[in-house]
Amino acid sequence: MILCLLLSYIFLLQYCAASNSLNSGEQEKYKKIAVIKLGENLKYYFNESRTYILICKENKPSVKAPTVELRFIIYDLKNDSLLFEDTIGAGTAKWKNNTQIDVNIIPGNVSIEFPDRQYGYIYDVNLKKKLNKLSGEISNN
Repeated sequence: MILCLLLSYIFLLQYCAASNSLNSGEQEKYKKIAVIKLGENLKYYFNESRTYILICKENKPSVKAPTVELRFIIYDLKNDSLLFEDTIGAGTAKWKNNTQIDVNIIPGNVSIEFPDRQYGYIYDVNLKKKLNKLSGEISNN
């Protein structure tokens, strides 16, 4: 009985791992494009449904560039294509939900006139547009 449960558990784990993985051709293509666009030492973040991947590269600060520059791309795994790319002076990019990426930009100088201003944007992979963080409307940037 225990042996049967153990074998069932192992089979279930193997099935789940196989269903969540990409075939090697898909994996190689998005990684090759990421290395061409961004270089080495990349971080890969899948959305919940594993249909898109956010790939980030943080450049280390130096004397010439004391802030941490963030470069990132969004790759569409279903259509096997590069969807979006951006570079921000300093900040973060992370999945907000299954279809939106929250991009936060760390400002160099914060304006006293606009203390509640949101620095950054939301990128919607379905609309293929930047959205204003406060209003949710399509951004002109």
